[in-house]
Amino acid sequence: MIKFKQKGCKLNSRFLLIILTLTISFCAYAEDFFLYSKYIPYLSKKDPQIVKSFYFKANTNTNKKIIALTFDDGPSENGYTLVPVLKKYKVPATFFWIANRIPKYEINRYNSELFIIGVHTYSHLNYDKLTEKEILNDVEKALDIFHENNLNPKYFRPAYGIVNQGIVKALRKNHLKGILWSIDSMDWKYFENQQIIIQNVVNHLSPGSIILMHETRTKPETLEIIIKEITKQGYKIVPLTEILKYPSKYPNDVN
Repeated sequence: MIKFKQKGCKLNSRFLLIILTLTISFCAYAEDFFLYSKYIPYLSKKDPQIVKSFYFKANTNTNKKIIALTFDDGPSENGYTLVPVLKKYKVPATFFWIANRIPKYEINRYNSELFIIGVHTYSHLNYDKLTEKEILNDVEKALDIFHENNLNPKYFRPAYGIVNQGIVKALRKNHLKGILWSIDSMDWKYFENQQIIIQNVVNHLSPGSIILMHETRTKPETLEIIIKEITKQGYKIVPLTEILKYPSKYPNDVN
């Protein structure tokens, strides 16, 4: 098990075991996926063809050690602090933005060839509670704001990882590709203990992983440690476009 040392703070193996015990109740394993425990049962109840309309993880077949970093819920003040870390290490990332937040922030701070900007709905609604028409309206309302800000997104991530036929139809109509994830950092749960976030990412890497983080919940020093540990394990952080060259892999229950 990995030990982390940071500014006088040392995590020993006993403490990490306690962390793992706490975390396991919130996460579930499926092949080389590390997901919130309720998410796999949710997906397993959906039509497999709907689930397979979304991309989860690259099936590289050759164990090529590549992974992608993704950040939800921006733009944000905290996102401004993550950008310099990514630029410092020349690490590509995809930011999935909530459209109604865009006018409130200086999005030019994210300008870099390293970054891809995707859509994360208009206002983070649960699309399982909307009609197909309402979903389409929400997606297109979000796209209007993106286009008004000279952003031409190709990728979409539904809030809460929701998948349904209405989303599939809306994405096809607007030529968007649905992107999910294979590793949940659980930063939304463990913001007060960033060491758990680090562990959830670096202890569950596998070739082709797409890592879910939130730019509002991850501290820049945490991101820096994660980048260093990923590299130490021999992985290369690549743009999402590189990951998407491979067919998607899915959790066991939806294969």
